[in-house]
Amino acid sequence: MKKLIGFLALLLSQTLYAQQPSCNCETIVTKLIYKVETEYPGFSAKTTDQANYKEYVKNIKDISKTADEKACQQLLKKYTDYFKDPHMLVMANGAAIVTESTETGEKIAIEIKEFEQQLAKTKDPIEGIWTTDGYKIGIKKTDANQYIGFIIEAQSTAWKPNDIKFKLFANGDFEYALRDRSLKKGKFISPDENILYLNEVAVALIKQIPKPALSPAQLEEKLNSTVGFHFKKLSSKTSILKLPSFEYHNLKKIDQLIEENKDLLENSENLIIDLRGNPGGTTDAYQKLLPYISGYR
Repeated sequence: MKKLIGFLALLLSQTLYAQQPSCNCETIVTKLIYKVETEYPGFSAKTTDQANYKEYVKNIKDISKTADEKACQQLLKKYTDYFKDPHMLVMANGAAIVTESTETGEKIAIEIKEFEQQLAKTKDPIEGIWTTDGYKIGIKKTDANQYIGFIIEAQSTAWKPNDIKFKLFANGDFEYALRDRSLKKGKFISPDENILYLNEVAVALIKQIPKPALSPAQLEEKLNSTVGFHFKKLSSKTSILKLPSFEYHNLKKIDQLIEENKDLLENSENLIIDLRGNPGGTTDAYQKLLPYISGYR
């Protein structure tokens, strides 16, 4: 049986997912509440005021009796918002449900076609059209010290074209608008003129226009080395697997990494799984890894 040398900094956060099936809202809400109350590790600590919690649940159940599909999704999100746990997500059709915000946020006045034409002449390494999970984003330099990242297309209905998603500053700082329009600040890096990585929000962007010189495979390899997902054979007996995040948007990346190195994983007597800095995420992210840890495949 394979020796597991160590989980480094194994601090995994519990993530709860509830998929919305095609049935009435009252049933969906009841199932979600039951799942949280019976499976969520933080439930007792988060509901010390039982009277308040029960009143909150009663209100949600009452509304669920007449809620349509869209209202039901917001109701599910409202229930999980009670726990103020960023690792608790409600999923519908493969995407996280977000609270509809009345905040409109900042917008930029720009015509996309004109912007694309301007990009044919730009020599700035950051200006361009970029993609990241769920978003197509334009980045425009607005002055000597600032770039604006604005929405061109978004899977989420919470974001509209020309909404400002983030700002990049010449000193390497960024401001990133979260789902509720609050701002998260941090540092960004650009290991290649075709890649941007916003560290504190774990957002990786790949340039689409102007067209990158590197192939998609080369960009993916460089991106993985930047974000930190990698597998390496250290010796004839020992390998290391680095997984810096179990967040939902990294699920495909993790599965692909495990699949591509399946033979090496199976034949490594000693496996080091490096989770330093891993903030947690969905339990789905490490399901394909469990057989290599348990020894049962």
